Amino acid sequence: MLKWNVIYEEDSFFNALTSSSSVVATAQMGISNLFFNKDAQREAFEQGDRPARVALADYAARVMTDILLPEKQRQEPFLMEVLYNKQQHLQYGPTRRTYSPLVPFIFERTDVWCRENILHVSFRVTKNAKTNASEEDKVRENIVHHFLSNLYHQISTSKAMVHIACNVLQDNIRNVIKQKAAIAFIANGSILPRKSGASQQPMSSPPAIPFQAPNNSGTMTPTTILIPMGALQAYLPSSSAISISLSKDGLVSITGLMIPEGK
Repeated sequence: MLKWNVIYEEDSFFNALTSSSSVVATAQMGISNLFFNKDAQREAFEQGDRPARVALADYAARVMTDILLPEKQRQEPFLMEVLYNKQQHLQYGPTRRTYSPLVPFIFERTDVWCRENILHVSFRVTKNAKTNASEEDKVRENIVHHFLSNLYHQISTSKAMVHIACNVLQDNIRNVIKQKAAIAFIANGSILPRKSGASQQPMSSPPAIPFQAPNNSGTMTPTTILIPMGALQAYLPSSSAISISLSKDGLVSITGLMIPEGK
């Protein structure tokens, strides 16, 4: 496969603790390959700068976590898993959890990251069944390349661009809030109640009532903010309950309640 450059390193520490036969694979791919013949997407992504690169790495990590669920690999001679393991520091052995739970926020990871024009993806590959020693490396390489091909096809999609655009929008909103000496902004149409105490999903509406900034709250009145999004505005979801107005100059306007410091 031409798109990925893969390097294998022995996972000595993990092998010593688990008596496993594992390697850490690090795959690298130029960002330009994701946007091959997609000049508009590439231009929009580049305008997003660092927040767009962080969002791309986050999207790739989420896709990778789903692909590498253990139950999807039971019949494979090699088991692949993400490097971050919630219980890895507490317990080693066959009962340990081998995937990281997805979180409802974005953070920069050290196993999947995007630096300049290169996407880096690292994961563990462990021998899972008896394999002919003479063909072991070839079998492992075929399985890894199949996974990377699957990963590539899932992250080079319009869904990835929506994820990137939404997170660049959030980052830009935080910058506007800071400039206006505020601590929060609640957009009209937001659903504040969660589906349950254990869920990050919004409650259905009805019964939940979409938020609407009040007109009689003293200094906190409905405010319209302008968010610079450039070409990424084209990838913002149109089905959102929040009303977002787009403009030809790349500015996105959102109306809601701005909460100033000290209120």
